[in-house]
Amino acid sequence: MYSNGLKGKNKNIVILTEFMEGAWESAIFSHRNLINSNHGVVFVQTYSKPRYGQSLLKNFVPVMKQIVRNELLELKLKAVKEFQFEESRVSIRPFEGDWFSFLNGGQKSLSPELLVVSLKKAFPGVCCPIIGKIQKLAVQTTNPLLILPASFAPAKLKSILFLTSKELSFLRKLDECESVSTLLQKSETDLRILLDKNTAPPVDWNSYVSNQWGAALKSNEAVPFEKVHELLKDTYKYDLVIIDQELLKSPFGKALNLKKWFGNKYSKPVLIC
Repeated sequence: MYSNGLKGKNKNIVILTEFMEGAWESAIFSHRNLINSNHGVVFVQTYSKPRYGQSLLKNFVPVMKQIVRNELLELKLKAVKEFQFEESRVSIRPFEGDWFSFLNGGQKSLSPELLVVSLKKAFPGVCCPIIGKIQKLAVQTTNPLLILPASFAPAKLKSILFLTSKELSFLRKLDECESVSTLLQKSETDLRILLDKNTAPPVDWNSYVSNQWGAALKSNEAVPFEKVHELLKDTYKYDLVIIDQELLKSPFGKALNLKKWFGNKYSKPVLIC
């Protein structure tokens, strides 16, 4: 029997529920592609005291916490019913603060293996600021972060594009993330290596991908930073793009504008590792 992820050693898929419908899309995607018998699911929603209006005249935080708890409980019950999970396998966590305070302390007790957030139903007035926060979150997080675009419909993944540096730390992070390994084993993999120089890859990528994930490697090439924009034009061909977090801190990170990326109706899910 699965032990509750909040107390046991099991790793959790943590779903950030900024938008309720998006949270359910995240749950569907995770169930189909990421979760195995060792994983728990935690729905997290942040809240904070309003800084304006009549709500300032009274302690509004307990009311907000209860509203958030009720919404999360609805998601939990739906997941238990639809996915036939044991109830102890799905947890909820209302969190007072924002994503960054959660990232800096609140997440540790959840044993997170992967963070998932969906932009579905992010209404126009909020979408751009949220994407800005997500881009900041992608650079700061110590856990892999999966971002599902607003136009994305959960489906089986057939092709994955890797954008990685020559550092092996990226591959080690993928290996440590059991949910990502589960995803890769179910998909055809197209690996492209993005290097800051036209140098040879540090490992035999073909053997590595085949041995570690049982995935088929279709192509493997080194791409200099000057050709980043040319490379990004092809991302619509893939069902998922996996990006080495270290690249976001390099000149490539400036070229990769997530606001523009997710503003495109053809945008695809992005996994930051």
